[in-house]
Amino acid sequence: MYILGLFFGDGWFEKRGIAIATKDENRALVIADTIKRLYGKTPSLRLRRCNSNGHEVWWVRLWSSKVAKRYSELLSVNQRKSLNAKPPREVFKRNKDLEICFVVGVIDAEGWIYKWRGMPRISMEIYDEEMSKYIVQALRRHGIKCSLSICKDGAYRIDITGSHVFTFIKFIPGYLPAAVPRRVPAVNDAG
Repeated sequence: MYILGLFFGDGWFEKRGIAIATKDENRALVIADTIKRLYGKTPSLRLRRCNSNGHEVWWVRLWSSKVAKRYSELLSVNQRKSLNAKPPREVFKRNKDLEICFVVGVIDAEGWIYKWRGMPRISMEIYDEEMSKYIVQALRRHGIKCSLSICKDGAYRIDITGSHVFTFIKFIPGYLPAAVPRRVPAVNDAG
């Protein structure tokens, strides 16, 4: 479910599979390794330059119609991923560990961390109201207090602040490969 969360945040469907983008080469390698362990297929890695602004991103691409179909079913969307993706609630009702893995994947894709008033804060913005409310409810179900607000541009902002950042970090399952707090020295040094 962690990879599905990453896919929700930074991925898209392709004709015969899925792709996830990241700016960091090491992170791309970790994602590729995780996908290989999950699905038994080696994804392709490719550095792409975006023509509009010239920045580069790594594409991790898995050629698997079966995985693409399953992701489409889990997120309740057609092959055109859009703002109407739905969380896979039925799967999560049966397994709460899968729920937090999905949420951590979304936060890993969409979140950033910084210090605010001397304390770490994890923030993220997404444009899907239902998904943002679901993520907040899921975090709260797992004992992680957070807030939800609406930005001027229509995005829904989720913030985990203060000591709740450390609660979140401690709650992340140890087998997840690259969750946000482990990549950010400010949080690791602080707690």
